[in-house]
Amino acid sequence: MSRYTYGVMLMVVSAAAFSATMILSKLSFVAGSNSLAVNAVRYPVAALVLVPYALLRPGRMTLAPGARIYTGSFSILILLFSFSYLGSAQYVDVGLTTLIAYSSPAWATLLAHLFKLELFTRNRLTGLTFTLAGVWAILGGAKAQGLGMTEVLGISLAFVAALSLASSNLLGHLATQNVASHTVSAYVALSGAVVFPIAAASTGMLGFPTSAAALYALGAAAFLAASFLLWIKGLQYCPPATAALLGTLELPYNVVFSVLLIGEVMTWPKGIGALLILLGTLTCTSRPARSSASAGRSAPSGS
Repeated sequence: MSRYTYGVMLMVVSAAAFSATMILSKLSFVAGSNSLAVNAVRYPVAALVLVPYALLRPGRMTLAPGARIYTGSFSILILLFSFSYLGSAQYVDVGLTTLIAYSSPAWATLLAHLFKLELFTRNRLTGLTFTLAGVWAILGGAKAQGLGMTEVLGISLAFVAALSLASSNLLGHLATQNVASHTVSAYVALSGAVVFPIAAASTGMLGFPTSAAALYALGAAAFLAASFLLWIKGLQYCPPATAALLGTLELPYNVVFSVLLIGEVMTWPKGIGALLILLGTLTCTSRPARSSASAGRSAPSGS
């Protein structure tokens, strides 16, 4: 199996796990919680899984001085993404939040090109056109339904999530070139396990009003740990823009699950937007973009 195909497989499964995290978080919101409280549970639970795992692996979470910069910056961006992504879902539909957040491939492609990690190809430009068309389809549908201050806040947070996710794909790719993926995952989880409980406690948002809200948050935490491991591992084998494009698969997952499990309304703009983004993802990843980081190497057997 080629390095590229192996990375694509990891990213596809990771997107499904991230989707489960979002759906369970939204159910926790419906039961009365908030995004800070959910993150204050998700990250400590994830750290309980990822940190011991990393300590048992070769290297034992050791970071070289240069790797500390990439890993620290990557952790900050992931925490910003988690805060803004869940914060957006607290105010608007999961489908709308996910679509805007996963316009990130456009930004990731620009960053990857600027840093000479990937080159533009015809497939990638075609795929980006489909992706951006999907964004406009769903935004147009949301505008037609009317936007209040709450919706504007939710949409703004979703765009913050998009920018932080695009940047994290770039830094994650760089961080995992010289550091084991499980080590990076552990440091991200550990950072969130410290930051979010402090933030929730200092703002009076720590705790859950119902047992259902707490159980949904714990479920979200379990899937977060799994999705982190898969995603960070995939970043070792996928160039950053390709990884960001594969991450948009969470959108069709979320649209379907939000209708089936949460009762959100499926609209034509949502359906068309999800299909366009899925088409854009498949188009952009139908063949690997040239990358100095991935050319000529294959995934290790038994990984």
